[in-house]
Amino acid sequence: LPEPGWAVMRSGWDDDATVVACGYRASARVFHSGWEMSGFSLWAGAKPLLPKLLGFRSYTTGFPEGFCRTPRQANHVLIKDAELRRVAGSLRNWSSSDQFDYLHVDHRGWRDGTITARRRLLFVKPEWVLIIDDIEGEGQAELTWQAHTEEVLPSLSGRTATVTNAEAIATVTSLDADLKIETYPVPGMEKTVHLLTADRTGTLPLRFVTLIHMGSTQSSAPPRIGPIA
Repeated sequence: LPEPGWAVMRSGWDDDATVVACGYRASARVFHSGWEMSGFSLWAGAKPLLPKLLGFRSYTTGFPEGFCRTPRQANHVLIKDAELRRVAGSLRNWSSSDQFDYLHVDHRGWRDGTITARRRLLFVKPEWVLIIDDIEGEGQAELTWQAHTEEVLPSLSGRTATVTNAEAIATVTSLDADLKIETYPVPGMEKTVHLLTADRTGTLPLRFVTLIHMGSTQSSAPPRIGPIA
């Protein structure tokens, strides 16, 4: 969908298909647009696993403190203490087939356009999603890769987290940094939401490589991903 700036990838057209969506064409002129900036969302078994955090009950209420209409509500890479300008991103490459979908997008919303945030996403259908995030520029930066799990508390072991809904399991492995779980109460509601994060600090460019395996709650455990030398 090049005009609104969304790429949608599906493992099939059945109701319980795995669906990966990524928005990249943000605009400050559109009130509801801009915070996702190459953020992805993942659904499986007709339920969200790693969704953009839209809030409970309505778009304007039910967010954790500090998340509503901010970059923190999307699944992407953030730069600490930097403001994200809502500028249009660019579609660099797109390919789709029955076997795989490939997406390459970038934007220059950080540090007045001096940094390029690049995301490449490969969906090998129906089970594997590979995400490569490159933050390119000069100088030092503190980066956080993040993905929301809403009310589902992931299980965590080092660089691997498991997120489960009623029908599907997503095993998320960070190849660059240990994963952590952040937990936030939702003011005025008896709900708690959770966030997977991974941090990297250093001289740019810096990269995050994330591998996600999709499985059914009825299937055996996914293959274990070991460290890469």
